[in-house]
Amino acid sequence: ADRPVRLAVYDDASDPETGAQIAERIAASDALLVLGHLLSGVSLQAGLVYRAAGIPAITGSAAADAITAGNHFYFRMIPALGTQGMLIAAYVRDALKIGRTTIIYSDDTYGRTLAQSFAGEYKAGGVIPHLFTYAGKAKDAIQQRWDIITRLAASPNAFVLASRFTARAHRLLRDAPARFEVVHMPPLGAD
Repeated sequence: ADRPVRLAVYDDASDPETGAQIAERIAASDALLVLGHLLSGVSLQAGLVYRAAGIPAITGSAAADAITAGNHFYFRMIPALGTQGMLIAAYVRDALKIGRTTIIYSDDTYGRTLAQSFAGEYKAGGVIPHLFTYAGKAKDAIQQRWDIITRLAASPNAFVLASRFTARAHRLLRDAPARFEVVHMPPLGAD
């Protein structure tokens, strides 16, 4: 009949290692269900723990394909990242009629998945002149940024797809020379 439910709130600090530690604490508790995590990297790490403990988890925002692949205990409320990449590619190529696209992606599972799925679909009728990896936390991040900007400035008027369109990606495009235009529209990316 009436069974009280207690909500326990945890903070994974958007960090995969912390997320795994939190997941261990949750698995050791009497938890019945997890609502979270926010980010894909954290969800991937925590998902291993939930699967082993047999605790179902539902994310409303983490999109990496690998979160649910092979994990029958993790569910998502949004399309998988690979699907998002294919849909964005079809939209850019077919609806916006943009024939050239540059891809800037984060060097992690999330970025690689988005870039590969976008490129796989887009190449059916479009050209991808540049594919850049961007590791915003790398020691040479500033040099990476300027290398990308220099190459983009040499081939203006290409649409840009950016994975993980965070403050780092905003800085990268903000620093681009004035003659570089992103098809007079903001770059697109998943979630």
